[in-house]
Amino acid sequence: MNISSKPISKYILKDPKIIIKSVLLILVLALSVIFIYQIDQYLSKIKEIEDNAKEKIVKAKTLDAISQLDNEFSQLKDIAEDLAKKLSDKLNDSSITNQNEIDYLLKESIKEKLGSKSKFANAVGIAYKEGYGNLFSRILRRRKGDIITMRKGYEERPFFFEPIKERKGVWIEPHVGVESEDLIIAYSTPFYKKTSKGLQAEPIGVVFVNYSWNDIKEIMQEISLGNTGYGFILSQKEKAFIAHPLDEYIRNHIKVDNMKNDGSLKKAIKKSLNNNEKDKTEIIDFDNNGNEAWLLCDKIPSTQWTFGAVFIKNEIIDVKIVRRLLINIIICLIIFLTILNFLIFKIYIFNIKYIWRIAIITGVILAAGIGAIWFLSYTKQDNEISVAPMNNEKLGEILNDNKVTKIPVGLDIQSIEFSNANNVEIKGLIWEKINDESQTVKFITNDDKKIEECKIEFLDAVSEPFEFILRKNKYIYWSFKCKLSQNYNYKKYPLDSKMIRLRMIFKQNIEQNKVMLTPDMSSYMYTNSLSLPGINPHIVLAGMTPTRSYFEYNFDSSYFKTNDQIHDQTDDFPELDFTFFVQRSFLNPFISNLLPLLIIAGIIFTTLLMLTRKRVSRDLHGQLSTQLMASCGTMAFSVIMAHSQLRGSLIIKDIMYLDWFYFVIYIIILFTVIDAYLFWTRPESSWIVYENNIVAKLIFWPFLLASFFIVTLCVLY
Repeated sequence: MNISSKPISKYILKDPKIIIKSVLLILVLALSVIFIYQIDQYLSKIKEIEDNAKEKIVKAKTLDAISQLDNEFSQLKDIAEDLAKKLSDKLNDSSITNQNEIDYLLKESIKEKLGSKSKFANAVGIAYKEGYGNLFSRILRRRKGDIITMRKGYEERPFFFEPIKERKGVWIEPHVGVESEDLIIAYSTPFYKKTSKGLQAEPIGVVFVNYSWNDIKEIMQEISLGNTGYGFILSQKEKAFIAHPLDEYIRNHIKVDNMKNDGSLKKAIKKSLNNNEKDKTEIIDFDNNGNEAWLLCDKIPSTQWTFGAVFIKNEIIDVKIVRRLLINIIICLIIFLTILNFLIFKIYIFNIKYIWRIAIITGVILAAGIGAIWFLSYTKQDNEISVAPMNNEKLGEILNDNKVTKIPVGLDIQSIEFSNANNVEIKGLIWEKINDESQTVKFITNDDKKIEECKIEFLDAVSEPFEFILRKNKYIYWSFKCKLSQNYNYKKYPLDSKMIRLRMIFKQNIEQNKVMLTPDMSSYMYTNSLSLPGINPHIVLAGMTPTRSYFEYNFDSSYFKTNDQIHDQTDDFPELDFTFFVQRSFLNPFISNLLPLLIIAGIIFTTLLMLTRKRVSRDLHGQLSTQLMASCGTMAFSVIMAHSQLRGSLIIKDIMYLDWFYFVIYIIILFTVIDAYLFWTRPESSWIVYENNIVAKLIFWPFLLASFFIVTLCVLY
């Protein structure tokens, strides 16, 4: 038997099919490994991003908020403890003999402690047990600056009997104040008087310092949790809400067990509270009205209350990085499936039937890839930052300044219409909430039938005069209509979104105190940005959908920096901005622009299929060529008109994503004309003429869709 000594490579080199098949196999295996690696990279990178966000944003901001609250509440506690000790010493020395000395102690506590420490403490008081001189039970109301005698019956109040019973200072659950008749939160501690030698001193009264409900709201406003995050405080015993963006949670003394509209948040809070009891702090994942969110709860050391912070996941994670990682996986998958397609249908045997299948499946794969990137771009829009970072220290100073009048305002946007590319008309309601009736005297008339015009002004907007609607309880409502001119980016059209910002200021008057607008969040059922506070659920917005909205303070206000008349009074004074995002509905542009382009591409392809030199006399060549040229010219004219109409309706300078689709169709039309010319003029032996122009027919859809895919990657990556 003769066994050839020729190496196997000799046979391989003689048969190019084996080479092609081997290369395709190697590519499939290599791409499989790369695809698995990309998925692993995505999973590890997402974990890294989430861990980083949890550590540097969620935990850091929550701990910083707890530190702020603990510092504020500790100061309140120190004030009460210092005053109780001083009072006990004076009682044991018998140096307090009349009401004036009590009043003096209260004033000194304001001067020495409240003035330099707690900015928010509302009142400080001293209350005696019955039989020890009710005449001396006095309360100093800090904001009003007066001292009054407390009404009888306070002995039955928790702020009095709880610290007496416990013989130590305690934080009192939210309750209605005896004198203020408003919801307050207090720290109360007993003071003592020795009875006889050797016996334990007896508590004969309490010193208390309290916050009003509005004080707590202002403290929470100082806490920065980003544009979409919000915080709440739960009491120690009942787990009732002491602070929450929704006022009704506090007014109605809602407990965690009684929450109705936030079932997933309720479960998350309970889980977090259970962890806290085991001395564990864990970030809880939960569904917040259809959006992934994180919750972190921990105790405030000075009060043992629980502070909770809610963050919307997509708002704090860099969505662009996530989108690009997923697009990398899509690219790898498309290349892998395309090579696998070549291998399965044996491109190396050059069978026309198989190559048609390869061309069709390759087109389907590319179309699926384009659709996947569209989906990612539509659902994972970039996180845009609307204004400069918040100056929390300056904001705190202004909120604490009693000379600054704070007026809560709210919006209800009912209609948005883009008149052209950069102009948008907005209609809706605006209201002011009057917390103090003295504001009404200053800024609006008392006559319900003749309300003075609204003093709120929209900057960078052309507004019609606000029309008064009604005054109901503490709210005054106006309707408004304004036109904004802002520069919008259309590079990703029709997968673009628009950020619209209403900049609001109060028309300042030099003769009056400065006025600061604050968001009236208590008027909205939900306050996180994805629940669209300030946007009417039945808003009229053709071709677009609102995605998120929020209020924010803007210290980088050109109005206050350039207005010389009020500059001295309002340096570094914030304007109130209402920012909301709208996303274009993809269906309208797809039907009106993309679908006609695909139909035209289909007609061009049909024209290519009709090209044949079989059974066609040379005399007919010219006629067929003329008809094809005329057909391509008609289609080119139609595409140019549609393209011009699109750009004319938007009037923009940038090249849009959709423009590139038109450019590709122009190239396809030109390619078809050149191909037809060469087909009729080249000899039978030319590759152009081979199998009746089979090469052009096979590469048509793969080339078209590959061009669309490359354009999509370049613009949307």
